[in-house]
Amino acid sequence: MGKKILICASSIVLFLTVFTKTASSSITNENIRDAIISVVHMIRSTDDKLARHETRERALGETLKKALSTIEKRQRLMEPVKGAVGRLDERLAAVETILLQKDERERIQSQRVLDGVDQLQRDMPILMEKIRNDVLLEISKLSTSVQPVPTETPKTDVLVQNSINEQLGGLTKAINSLEKQFEKIAAENLELKSANEQTTRKLNDINKQLNNTEELLLRFTNMVQVIPDQSKNANDLQTTFIKALEIQKSNIDQIQSDVKAMSEKVQKLPDSAVIESSKNETLEVLQDIKYETIRSADKTATIIDAKYQQAAADAEKKHGDMEKSMINLSGIMEMQGANTADSYEKLKNDIQSLRKVENVMMQTADNVMDVKRLVEYSVHQILLEVAELIKSSFKNTSSSINERFDDFEQSILDSENGALANVSSKIGKDIDQVWRQIGIMYQQLTVSTDSLNKLQNQTDAYVNGSLTSMDSMKGKVGKITERMTEVDENLNYLLGRLSLVTQEFNRIKTGLGQALDDIKSSFVTVQEKIRGPGPHKVPDEEYEIQTLDDNTLSGNKTSKRDTTT
Repeated sequence: MGKKILICASSIVLFLTVFTKTASSSITNENIRDAIISVVHMIRSTDDKLARHETRERALGETLKKALSTIEKRQRLMEPVKGAVGRLDERLAAVETILLQKDERERIQSQRVLDGVDQLQRDMPILMEKIRNDVLLEISKLSTSVQPVPTETPKTDVLVQNSINEQLGGLTKAINSLEKQFEKIAAENLELKSANEQTTRKLNDINKQLNNTEELLLRFTNMVQVIPDQSKNANDLQTTFIKALEIQKSNIDQIQSDVKAMSEKVQKLPDSAVIESSKNETLEVLQDIKYETIRSADKTATIIDAKYQQAAADAEKKHGDMEKSMINLSGIMEMQGANTADSYEKLKNDIQSLRKVENVMMQTADNVMDVKRLVEYSVHQILLEVAELIKSSFKNTSSSINERFDDFEQSILDSENGALANVSSKIGKDIDQVWRQIGIMYQQLTVSTDSLNKLQNQTDAYVNGSLTSMDSMKGKVGKITERMTEVDENLNYLLGRLSLVTQEFNRIKTGLGQALDDIKSSFVTVQEKIRGPGPHKVPDEEYEIQTLDDNTLSGNKTSKRDTTT
């Protein structure tokens, strides 16, 4: 572009110099030659500058190609890191799905336990009320039917009623204790659920942190893709970045191992099948207890009814049969007491098993809490370490990248600014010279325009004078035409005079020929006479001949004058 401008300026200068030369005579050929030489020098200097600039651009293109090749190599090195991060993300997603499935199973199991406890809670008062009503009804029937019995029978009824009430009270206490234990189990299940939710939250936080680290890695890769590296320490930056990535990879592996350990600890917890079997066993025990209480109540009712009827019949017959029946009744009561004792032992054993289950659940809850604390502590430490590593690596990489960018920009800007300053200063000087020459040419053009204006005025005056002269010439031509008519009229006279003139001219020609022949002969005679060096006397005859010739010549001249007149 600058070359084109200079060529245009030089062409303008040449045109102006030629124009000013043609317009005015103040500019000489020397000035034009100097101007052309200066323009040629300027063009040569600009060509050299453009050649240097092109070489710089070629060098810059080579450096940029090298930088792009190094960036592509680094991008290829970063591809396995992306694959490792993707695989780690997939593994974390699989762990998260496993934990969510376990959480769902535990939630379903706890919900079933709670539903069973609620159903038992709803059915127990109705069942107990039914048993109590049946027992009271049987007792009222027995009391109404056995009136003629001696005075010892109400005591036995009271004893039976007290024993039944005590058994019912023990059953209610056992059921209440079972309800409390089931409530504890439900609370522990809720705590386990909350712990699992917290662990899932922590895992989600870990996943978010890993996603953030992946985003940071992607940012680093994007930043690395833009880095044009020209310095000698590119390998150092690569090694430091790879070391930082290896450290981060080791930290991610450690996180993965911690997650695996946590999953193993979670797997060590009692399985849902075990909890379900224990729950089913407790429900079966409670169902057996319920059926045994119903059977014992029915048995006692039937036995008491039969014995009281037999006692009433025997009391009407004889008093001895009453004693036997009372003895049999006492045996039956002892058997019933043994049965109730056995059922109580079974209930006690079931309660102990439930206590063992409670202890196991407490231990599992403690283990879960310990695992939760360990997981929280490990996650906290991992987050802190990852944050510190990310901050340090980001600071190091950002500082190194900024330094490299600053050095690269400074080197490029220094060279380019120096070259631009030199080129701009030289171009400014050349343009100043061109503007000076253009100013001089403008002055010369103004002078030439003044001279052209003067010339225009002169041409106008000349044209006006030529018009007047043409008018006068027109009048003269008219007069000439008039004279030509007169000449046409006197043409015959002129032809006669011309014939006379031709005759006179022929006569003069013949006379001149004779005179010349005489002179030639006289010259020949003189040459023959005069052989040596002078002085020689001229004879009178020769003088006479010369005078004669002069006279003839003078006569001819007068005759010519007469003919012309």
